[in-house]
Order: sequence, then structure tokens, then C-alpha cells
Amino acid sequence: MATAHLVELTLGRNLVCEGVKKNRLGELSAECRTGKQSFNSSMVSAGWALADIKETERYGSAEKRATTLEVGIWRGEFVRPWIWRIKH
Repeated sequence: MATAHLVELTLGRNLVCEGVKKNRLGELSAECRTGKQSFNSSMVSAGWALADIKETERYGSAEKRATTLEVGIWRGEFVRPWIWRIKH
């Protein structure tokens, strides 16, 4: 389902990604857009991506909206990967 949403957002559109900053592990975060629409925000708002709140507050409101509306991964029980890793 996340893939279908990804295709819907990008099919026939130019996707432009720009490096934003490196995180504490040296991985580059990027902001991707299709025109003026933030691809990152769209995926988080639809519940198909997580906001990395440890690194930025940028998508926190989009994730809160998705959890409130119980869309995407928030339709059922979901354990954030970093929490799952700690427990297992």
C-alpha cells in the first residue's frame, strides 16, 4: 500500500530531492518535492512514513495527523522500529 501511494505521488512527475543535513550517523537527510508538494510530508501524512523526531521536528505535525486519523501504518498496532530493536 505504501508503494501504491508512492507511485500515485510520483508517476509522471519530476521528483527533485535536495540534501538537507547529515544526522548523527553521517547519513544525509533529503527533502523531496514534486513541484511545490513535499513528498516527505505527503508520505508521513498518509501514514506510510515516519517522522524522525530524534533528528528534526519537520514532519511531527504530519505524523500526528496520520496517527489521529488512523491512516496507513496507524490503522492498527504499530511499534516504531527503534523501539522494537530495543525490545528484541
